[in-house]
Formats: sequence, C-alpha cells, structure tokens
Amino acid sequence: MKIMDEETKLVAEKLLSPDTSKIEEKNIIDDLKEKEFIKRVLNMLKEQDDQKSIANPAGVRLLASQFCTDNVPPHDVVLPPGYLIWTRGLYAITQDPENIQEFAVVRLSKVPFFIAGKEETGKALLIRFLNGQWLSDWVLVKNLGSKNLYLNFLIVPSPGVKFKELINYAFNGVIEAPFVTISDPALQAVLQELLETQYLYPDNKYPILVNVSKVKEMCQKYEVDYNFLRQWLFRRCVIRHASQIQRDGSENKPARFLVFERSIEDLLKDFN
Repeated sequence: MKIMDEETKLVAEKLLSPDTSKIEEKNIIDDLKEKEFIKRVLNMLKEQDDQKSIANPAGVRLLASQFCTDNVPPHDVVLPPGYLIWTRGLYAITQDPENIQEFAVVRLSKVPFFIAGKEETGKALLIRFLNGQWLSDWVLVKNLGSKNLYLNFLIVPSPGVKFKELINYAFNGVIEAPFVTISDPALQAVLQELLETQYLYPDNKYPILVNVSKVKEMCQKYEVDYNFLRQWLFRRCVIRHASQIQRDGSENKPARFLVFERSIEDLLKDFN
C-alpha cells in the first residue's frame, strides 16, 4: 500500500472537510490536474532532452494540438519556441532557475490562445479556448500590442505575469504563423466601395485621382490599415508609388491624392 506524501494528505483532508465549498473543491481539483499535467510535460521534455547538459526552452517546438487531444483546435500550427497550450491554459517552458539542466513550466494565462495564420491584409487569425469551445477572430496585427484586445477576448495574465509576456508570445506567433490566401472581407469591402464610389471600372479613363482622406475614411470604417492598402495596391501596379498634391475642387483647398493607373475590378476576383 502506497503511503501518501504530506502534500497529498493535506489536499485529501481539505477535500473531505465539511467547511470546503464547492468552488474551493473545484479549485483544488483543478490545481491537482494542472500539477499532474505539468509533471507529464516535464517528463516528456526530459526524455527528449536527456542528452543535453543544459535545458534549452528555445529548442522546444510543439504543435498547438499536442496536449489538446480531448478538444482539438480547428487549426493546427507549430507554436513559437518555448510555449505550449492546453485547454486549461497557455504555458511558457523555461529553464529551472535552480537547476539549468532541468525545465520548468509556468502558466501565463488560464485562457489558451495562439496565432493560426496571417494575411497580406495585416491581419492575424487568433484562436482561443473559452467556455469549452474554440473561438476564432481575425484581428489587426498592430492591435496585438494593445492590452484592450486581450481584455475584450477575456484573456488575462496569470498572477505575477505581465501583459507584455502575452503580447510577446502573440507577436512571436505572427512570425511563426503561415500565410493564408486572401479572404479578408474588410479588404474586399474597401475595394468594392472604392470601385463603386470612385468609378474605378475598366471603361473609365486613367489615371484617376482619388483623395487620400476619402480612402483613409473607408479604411477606418472597415478597420483596414491604410499604409498596408497603399502598398498592396502599388505591388499590383494599380497606383503610382508617389501620391500627388493638388487643389481639391470640392473642398477648394490643397489635398493629397492617390493616382490610380488602372481599374481595381479584377482584384476583387481574387476574393471569390
């Protein structure tokens, strides 16, 4: 018969105590499950790294689905080096500060998330696990540096962890994530509005000048980065690289214009 260690004995006594509430009981069980999970991860890392004298978290590359076998995410990618996710959280794999030959696993957030893809549009696909299901959203890459984005998605750091650590992980995820084909409805909406409001059809006469302020208003309306859109159009030989300054007839003052060399109608076919 196996004798309980002191820690297990204390946990058992706490669970059996009539003073322990249901919430406390759930927290105790969750903690036990997490400890068991971390032990399993550390054993796996030790087996993989047995030949090395120094534990190297940067050399650990794991799939997003590696430890989510009971609830597999809708997309599977290789996570940034030194991270793992489980349905109970996002974890960083670090070097044990007391023994450089050993790994340590630290939870960064109770809500696991990862970047599954990125588009030319300046957006990234953020996948998160919340309330028993995987949720996905396309977000602007630049917004991954904002704490508000994570709060809106109910992603908060664990005690003692700073938001900066979640932000660094997310940006590393963007670097690692694969490009996917253009399917961003926001970019499509901007192009469609440009086509219709500025009459950028093939039967028009070119070049056509379009007020930059109007383009920026459309970008803001659909949450598309203006600088990205300008570069995207230039790479497709639609606009000139340099904008043009001249008097705007409708406002009777100088304004900056994009110079369109050809129609954008054919670009919309890429979204169908």
